[in-house]
Amino acid sequence: MKSGHTTPEEALRVLADVRGLHLVPIHWGTFDLAEEPLEEPPARLLAEARRLDLDAKRVWVLKHGETRRW
Repeated sequence: MKSGHTTPEEALRVLADVRGLHLVPIHWGTFDLAEEPLEEPPARLLAEARRLDLDAKRVWVLKHGETRRW
């Protein structure tokens, strides 16, 4: 999956590199294609965001079917 995806930690580096305002991970937990549990990537993303002291308002891990306005 590496050629078309980033790790949660890489995604936050990309956010910093492009000076993005928000990060919204998409299609996590949709397909069981990897070895890790389905809930692991969003948990790692939020843990890394906390470690980097990012404002929680910048990283939006939405529940399946949830919407949010910009």
